[in-house]
Formats: sequence, C-alpha cells, structure tokens
Amino acid sequence: MIYSPLIDELAALPLTMLVRPAEEQQVEGQTACWCPFCKAKRGEEQTPGTPHFIIYKQKRGGLYGKPVEFWMCTKTMRSGYGAIELYAAMNNLGFYSDGATKRGSLIVEGENLRKACRELALKCGYTQEQIEEQFPELLHRDFRREAIRPIHKFAFQPKADFTPQDLNALGCSVWLDKDGVEQFGFDTQRKESKWHFKPSQLQDDFKCYALTECTLPAVQRDGREVSETIYSTPFNPMFLIYTNDESEESGCIIRPAMDIPPIVFSNSEEDSSAKVSRWLGGDRVFTKAVEYYTTESTGVIRSIKECGEDEIVSCTKMVWEECLDKNDNPTGRYEQIEEMIPDAEKKAQAVIYFETAQNAISAFYHLKALRNTYSKSEKRWFHVAFPLGRVAFSPVHYNKLSRFAENIYTLFDSDQRATLRARTIGRRYRKVLRASLPVSLLDPTFLRSSRVFAQKVHTVRDFFLAYGMSKEESYLYDNDINRRFAASVTAALSSCPMERKEKRSTKGVLKEVYYVVDPASVWEFMAAEGYFRDVDPDSTDKIGRFVHISGPFADELDSPSMVARTNECLDEYAKQNATDSEEYRLMRQAISRDTREVNEKTISSLPSMQINYKGGYGADVDHFFFSNGALRITPKEITLVPYSMIDFNVDRGEVMPWAFYMPALRPFDVSENPVYRERKKAIDDKREQKDDLGKPLYTLQQLSSEMNELSLWAQSHRWMMDWKGRDEQNLWAPLRVLRGFANEEWQEEQRLLHDGKHFSVEEQADLDGRMANLLFCLGRLLWRYRESKSNCIPYLVENTVTSNNKAEGGSGKSTFVKMFAGCAGFILNINGKDIAPNKDFSFALSEYKHHHHRVVHWEDVDNSFNFKSLYNYASGAFVVQKKFVDKQTIKLSEGPGHVISSNYPLGDMDDSTMRRVCMGGFSHRFCGENILKNKAARYISDIMPDFNPVSVEQMSSITRSQIIMIDALAVQFVMRYDEKVDAQKKYMEQRTLTQSLGEAFLRFARVFFGQEWVYGIPIDLDSMLEEYKQDYAEASNNKKDSFSPKAFKHRVKEYCETSGITMNPPQMFKKTKNGQPSKAEQTNYFAHKAWCTRRYFEGREWEGDQTIHPKQVRELVRTEHAVYFYRQKDNQPVDYDELMNRYNDFCLAPDPAPILDDNGNPVVLTEEEQRRWREFKDRRQGKFGGQSSVPAVPVTPSPDLSDCPF
Repeated sequence: MIYSPLIDELAALPLTMLVRPAEEQQVEGQTACWCPFCKAKRGEEQTPGTPHFIIYKQKRGGLYGKPVEFWMCTKTMRSGYGAIELYAAMNNLGFYSDGATKRGSLIVEGENLRKACRELALKCGYTQEQIEEQFPELLHRDFRREAIRPIHKFAFQPKADFTPQDLNALGCSVWLDKDGVEQFGFDTQRKESKWHFKPSQLQDDFKCYALTECTLPAVQRDGREVSETIYSTPFNPMFLIYTNDESEESGCIIRPAMDIPPIVFSNSEEDSSAKVSRWLGGDRVFTKAVEYYTTESTGVIRSIKECGEDEIVSCTKMVWEECLDKNDNPTGRYEQIEEMIPDAEKKAQAVIYFETAQNAISAFYHLKALRNTYSKSEKRWFHVAFPLGRVAFSPVHYNKLSRFAENIYTLFDSDQRATLRARTIGRRYRKVLRASLPVSLLDPTFLRSSRVFAQKVHTVRDFFLAYGMSKEESYLYDNDINRRFAASVTAALSSCPMERKEKRSTKGVLKEVYYVVDPASVWEFMAAEGYFRDVDPDSTDKIGRFVHISGPFADELDSPSMVARTNECLDEYAKQNATDSEEYRLMRQAISRDTREVNEKTISSLPSMQINYKGGYGADVDHFFFSNGALRITPKEITLVPYSMIDFNVDRGEVMPWAFYMPALRPFDVSENPVYRERKKAIDDKREQKDDLGKPLYTLQQLSSEMNELSLWAQSHRWMMDWKGRDEQNLWAPLRVLRGFANEEWQEEQRLLHDGKHFSVEEQADLDGRMANLLFCLGRLLWRYRESKSNCIPYLVENTVTSNNKAEGGSGKSTFVKMFAGCAGFILNINGKDIAPNKDFSFALSEYKHHHHRVVHWEDVDNSFNFKSLYNYASGAFVVQKKFVDKQTIKLSEGPGHVISSNYPLGDMDDSTMRRVCMGGFSHRFCGENILKNKAARYISDIMPDFNPVSVEQMSSITRSQIIMIDALAVQFVMRYDEKVDAQKKYMEQRTLTQSLGEAFLRFARVFFGQEWVYGIPIDLDSMLEEYKQDYAEASNNKKDSFSPKAFKHRVKEYCETSGITMNPPQMFKKTKNGQPSKAEQTNYFAHKAWCTRRYFEGREWEGDQTIHPKQVRELVRTEHAVYFYRQKDNQPVDYDELMNRYNDFCLAPDPAPILDDNGNPVVLTEEEQRRWREFKDRRQGKFGGQSSVPAVPVTPSPDLSDCPF
C-alpha cells in the first residue's frame, strides 16, 4: 500500500493539542491526560486524580506511511493512532469497525476525513490562505483546476498502488490486527481463508487503477479552449476502469465517494463515449466470455479455464425420452436421461447485475472470500456485471447476461427509486431474480454509522462498511457479514407468478399440463407491477395500507380492491404470456382456482415499502402539484419541474386538476429592512459585552426593554414590499385584491390618489407590515413543514370590531382561504357554527382525506369556539374519527395546515394560545351591500372580473396561475425567514383586549395608564377599582364589566402584559434570610402609602341636601394593596433598597395629580364639611351599634400628618 503525505503530516501532529495532560506524570513513556470521551456531566466535576486517557509514546503504528503515537481511553478502551483519528473520535466524525463496543479500527472516510483534516490544519495554526496554497484539496470536495494547456483526448496519471482511503471507497476493509499490523481485504476478520485479497487483483480482475489525476478533453469556454484537470484526494478517490486488457482507448472514471455518474471516455474514433457507456463491465470471467461469445459457444468454459478458476459448469441436463426395446421400437414408457449440453448453451452458475462499479467490485470479492472461507459448504459462484455509464437496463444487457449465466440477479441500492428500477427490470424480464439488501439496513440501530461518504447508508459498499449484525443475526450467520450478504442474494425471487406443472403416469406418460399460482413469487409479481404495503415503522399496525406506485405517484387501495387488482394483473399476465388460447384457458383456470393464494388475508404478504411523502417538503423546500408538473419552492428559487425529475412520492389526490403556467415576471418581493437587522445586531452585541470584572454590561431588563421597543417598531418597519416599480392600478388583479385585504386606510388612499398624492413613508410602512402579515398567514398554512419555529395556526379576523365585540364580516377572510390557498391545494371547509363548544373535534374532521387535503379551514367560528381544543393540531398529532371506522391518528409532520376565520376576536390570550396562533388582520375594503345602513357594496369582482366565490376552476388559467405564484412567494417568504409575523398590535390590542377584558375596563385602563404620573409611584389598587366602578362600570350593561377585586387585579395584570407595562418587577421585593419569598412577594402587593381619591357627600343620604355638594379629595393613606407600574422606558429600581429610597422621597413629595378647584388650589374639606362628615359617620356607626372614632379629614394634604383623614 501507499499513503497520502497530507494524511501522514496531519496524523503526526502532537496529541496534546487536542487533550490536556495531567500536571503529574507517573509512568515513563506515557502521557496521562484528561479524557475527552469521559467528560463529567454538567454541574459535576471530574474525579481528581483519574486522568485515564493515555498517550503511549513508545507504541507507534497506524495506517500511515510513518508510524504515529497510539492513544487509548483505559476506561472505555476506545483507541486509535494519531491526531486525525483522535479528533474524529472526539467529534463523532468516524465509526469503529466494532460499533457495539467502540473498539477495533476507527474508520474515517470521505467528508468526515476532510472535515477532520481541515479543522486540524486550522487548529495547528494554518490560515485559510495558507491552506488554499499548500493543501487546497482540504477546501474542495470536488477538487479540480484548469489544465495548463488544452488537450483533445483523455489523459490519466495512475498511482503506483492503492491507499487505505482508496480501498475503503471500494468497500474493502482496512484494519490493524492485534499486533498492530495493517490488514486489508474482503474476508471476515478473524476467519481463516485459503484466499486473501491483494490490491493488484483489482487490476487483474476489473482492470481498475487508482489515479492521482485525469485531464478532460478541451471544451469551449468564454471563446477559448479549456481543459480541466480533476484531482484524486484521500477524501474523494478516483479510479479508472478500462473496457478490456488489450486496449487503453476506452473505459470510465469513477469517484465512489460522490453519487455522480461515471465519466465515460473513448479515445478511439470507432467507438463514441455514448456507445461505450452502454457496454457492460464486470469480473474478468464475465468480460472474457462476452468477448469470446460466438453462435457456436457461449465462451464461458474457455473464459473460466483461461482465468484459472475452478468453477464447475453444468455440461448435462435431464430430459424425458421414450424408452426403446431391444429392437429399437418405442415401448410407450418414458424416463429421464442425461443429455449433453451443447457449447452454445453452457453457462456459468449466476451473475449479479449492479448499477455501479464499486458495488459490483465490493460484492464480488466478499462473495469470493465467502467461497474460500467455507470451501466445503459454500460452492456458489457469483459473477458480477455493471454498465460503464449511468444507463438504463436494456435488452442488449439482458441478452449478454442470459447467454452467460443460468441465473441472473439484480442487486440495487436500498432506496426507493433504485428498488423500483430493479422491479421494473423484473416486470420486463420475469426470469431475472431481484435480490435486495436487508431491510434492517434502514434501521439506524443496526448501523455503525448512519452515513458513509456523506450519504445515507444505502449501497452494497455501504453495507459492508457500516452494517452491524444483531446478536441474533450473528448467531445465525456465524458472525460473518459475508454469509449475511449471501443470504440476501440467495433469497431473491422472480416476478413470474405462475408455474407450469406436468402430471405423468407411472409409465412417465404426460397426462396433463396445468398451471398454479406460485405463492412464493405472486407478491413479488405484484410488487413488480407497483403494488406495495406502506407501513409506518412507528405504528402498531404492521400490515399498513395498500398503495400503487406509478412513477412518483401513489394511489391508496382498500383490501377488497387490492385482491381484485391482483386478479386483474394475473389475468393480464396470462394474456401476455400464453402462446395459444388453450394455454390462456389453463392460466385463467389457475387464477380462478387458487383463491387460497390471493385473498384479503394473504395480501398481507405483499412486500412493504415506506412511501416517501416527506421528501417533498422540509425546512428549505416544498411543492405544489398540478397536472403539468410540480412547482418547487426553495428559499432562493421557484421552478416548475416535471414529475420525472422528483425523487419523492406524491399522493395522486394531492394533484390539482389544472395546469400552472409560470408568469414571465416576478410580481413583488418581500425583504427585511436593513435597519431592523442593524438594531437587532446591536442588541445581540450588547448581550456579549462585559465590564472589566467580567460582568454583563447591560442587565436583562435593559436588553428586554430594548428588544420590546424594537419589536413594536418592527411591526410597521421590519418588512419592505417591492412592487417592482408598479403602482396599485398596474398590479396583478389578485394582488390588488390581497393588497385590499391588508389596506386598512384604503379610504384615505383613495382620497390621496384623487388629489394626485400617495401614502406617506410611515403610511406605506404600515401597509407593508399588514401585507407581510397576510402573506405570512397564507404561506404558513400552505407550507407543510411543521417542525419550524414559525409553525402556528392563522386566526383571521377584521382589524376593527363593533361595540358588541363583533366584526361586521364580509371582508374576504373565507375568500382569502378558498380562493388564494385553494388554487394551490385542496381545502377542507368545516362550518364553525356546527361545532359544539368543548366537544372533541375528531368527528368534525370525518371528511378529511389524508394526503389529499392540504388545509383545514375552520370557517366562521363564533365566540364560543375553544381554541385550546386545537392545541394538538398546531403542535402534536391529532385524531380523525369516521363513523364505523377505526380512529386515524395523523402525525404533526404529515398533517394539514389549519386556519381559523371568525367575526369574533380571539377570547383567550394566554401564552400557550398566543404561541400557537398568528393573528391575521383584514380591512373592510370589500363588503356586501347594506341598504338599511346606507352602505354600498364593494365587490372583489370589481377588481378581478373572473372572480368566482364558489369554484376556483371557473377562473381563467392566467388569474389562477397568478394566484399560485403569489402562494409560492408567500411560502418562500415564510421559509426564508421562518419567523411569525403577527398583525400589528394597534389593531390586535383592540380586538383581543375587548374580548378578554371587557369594553368598559378597556376604556378605563387606557385613560388611567395614559397618565404620566401613575408610573414609578405606589398606586392603591382598591382606589383604582373604586374609580373604575364609579366612572365606567355603572355605564355598562355588560356583566363582564363587573367583577371582584381579585378579578380586577387579574385584568389589570393582563392589560399590562399586553401593553408592555410591568407591574411590580420581581427584583423590588425584599428577600428573607432563609431565601423564602416574603409576604409582599407572595401576595404581589406592597403595604405602602399611596395617594387615593376619597369621595364625600355622595349617595342617597345626600341627594336631598341642598346645603352640601359632593366632593372628591386626594389623600395620602396607607394601603395593603399598593402596586407599582413601569413602562419600558422607565427606570426601574434595581432592588428593594433602591425602591425604599424612592418611596421615602415620594412620601415627602406633594400629590403628583391633585384635584384642583376653580382657583387652581388642591381641593380639601372645609372645617364645616369635616364636622358634618364626622357627624354622618357617627350616626352610621351608631346605627349599627358600634362606637368607634372617626378619623379627621386634613384641612390641607400634608405628608407629615398621621394616616387618619382628619
């Protein structure tokens, strides 16, 4: 073997760069270090004195040109050689050959190896520029450069031998034995074999050579001829495979570390590259037999002898022949005799067809190792073949394979598309046996690593590198991965569903020919026809649902339909294969007779396949489906792709029954205001800033205040609409409608336009914010990716409500869903008025069709609708219940989008609800006619003449395609930023607070908190309640507007939370000595003095007294229910001590909001009024039989007086 100088250099780096040595070293020749694998859990410290990670300076080795230091964790026994393996092990960039114990050789391949090497280079001091100059291959997965001069034929530079990384890429295991000696091969470790692999055999058997570089023929680029040189790297090895031994004129170049087609070349004028790509390569017995084939001989015997193999080829076959008497006359008896097989029919035992060379090479040598390890029991010979280019299996391929071997196998990758390609071959050529890798290859628990060479484990090569057998498999297959692989090959079935049988008499006379349905292959036949079971691995239902796959499309069938379809396919097979009407009759007879093989119980034997719907959507992709293709949406592009180019499944029920035509121009763009990004970055930077003592420079309160201020500003200024230079009149008609939904100031805009003016910058910013809100709602309900942070349920309601807390309706909320979303996906509309309060919604979804309905629209719900019942629909699985059918649980990741439209504000505003909902605000730009209110109609059809509120199909294809493009841009907007865009607070606050707090309280709160003086001083909550009752609640007939002190406090708190006001910040409460909350903190009240409004001479007792008049006087009194309010801009006390200092100053200060008389003096009680009030109080006390002193009312308010009123 040879080794990469780059790998050698980085592997030899000092290991102490990566681990910390202990301060005291006790053993000479060893360096004890703190173990990077056994780090303590968070909050714990490593046990002192146990540095059990050892670097053995005297023990060197590894798969490198120069031996490097050995390291080991003596606790877990994880070990390896050199810095690359240590860094990879520390960062999970490799896997051990013994995955269960984390022992054996550490395998670091492909991109993992490149990442480890690049980061090591940076760690040891190389700059990015130095790496680009000295180790450019570390920065490029596909490393290529322009050649010095253009050439016109392929040129190659082969290596002298193979590196460990080269062999790994071909599925060859490379390891160190217990003595540290390098080993490589395809045989199972610790198994004795009479044959051992040598890298030179790759050249002998497959004409395969490792390359250092290859230069491609020149092409025209920017008006000049340019050749490109591709370099082989340890991370992306490159190999050359010639078509034959005698000529180096043609062949292919493969790079197994990348899933790309081979580069097929031909330097011969006779054979083009396209022609060579269709040729078959394979092991040398196969290629020579193909070369030696004539009409008189298959060339197999000659090829085997010439290659020195000991494969046994059948030279005779058994045939029925009539017996003759001694006079050579027929006797009427038949017997089987051996008959010589002519040379033109002598074939090898078996050949396996692969799609890639690396899979063929890996399988060939593993099967050869198996044959030589168990020489007495394993006599099966398997040859391999593969196309030199990435081409489809053709009749020419089949003819060559069938002339060469008795049995033809296919063994493709384990992904769905490869499996379907293999089954398509079986459908065309029924005698071809389809082998497959173990199903457990898809289960990560069986794998040492779930990814190999930057791809999910799915190929034959990957199987040998990463598959780890379970204990049961190890027992069954003698802990030999080769035996496990061979079992997968020999378990292959053909897709021929019927077997021809003969019935003979005791004399061997043929009495009857009949057919039977083969129970072993009938379901493989149906799989070849595209029928499978879709089984959810997380479900207890292991039968699943029956589906038919045709291209990317999946159609679901129930059990009776599956049985009927099986019989139809068998009948079609009989028609295609019967040579005459009698044979067809016999086949039909078998189909009708063998009901034991095809019924609703036996169809559970149909092969399973996990249908890949999720491949069509994710964090950075989604699709809409139309009759002429799929509209692919990514953060950067929106493209229409043909169904032949998609690699996931589409339920045929998802496909909309109309075509989409890509508009020539992009109608608008939504971008983020750079000012917002700058302000947010400034806040983020402040989070990291620290003073000289290492403490944060800004408090969390300061940062929170700035962030809240930015959020409020961002509602109108974060998003910027770019209309591509068009004014409102020149926009697409559907876009004008959508803009109308968002434009709350449409009347003002029309007035301005009439005067030849436009919105101001601030007014346009407001409109952009509302437009972004509706685009988010539209995109969010159509984007199927539910694991994103923006996942929520849009709640559509008008911006303004009437005095009875209800919107007028008719603004276009349902049209928004049915028309805009309905052009891109099927909508299930559920009448919200039919939903009983607090009832299970599962029966309301009885019409839901999984993978058909993209959106569920809860339409026109009333104020009794309980949004909490929809929590699971936004953040978890939910249940669909149909009559007489079992419940169906829909996973969140597979569920539809949900949207609610209502004329009522959302009644619940707690954190759980607001996290799951996004408010979508609609203007009254559109409405119906109301004669009683003298209101003229404003119809959508005035702007969009082909608008049809009932059927989207009735719209023109141009309008429909424009709406679809708007939908796609909305999804792209949500996908690109993935942040919830709520309706602007100034509209949401009115709707939500009115619903939850009551209209009267909301009026009171806005007046009260609109006063500057209420912030930062003690406020008596009881006085607030009295003021509210006197001035606001009495004027309201709404029961919600009258409530207890506890409920009043709750509403004050809720209003403050919504309005960005903090009530009683937690840092202001005094801490007790034992750390327990103080009484004030428990009750959330302070026992402080506060200025309160007292009312005198009011009530029935004073109504008839003309000598006195009602008075309101402000007094400083002690209260048990004092609270403090702070806005974001107010300076809050940092602790209890600062609060008390401010409180003492407050007690000495005059009333901040006195009630003044006509002369501008504070209102006080006169001495006469004080006397009369005392008498009144004394009478009331006497009336109830109690005697108590009545506090005096002060003549002038003074903080130095006692707490008594007078």
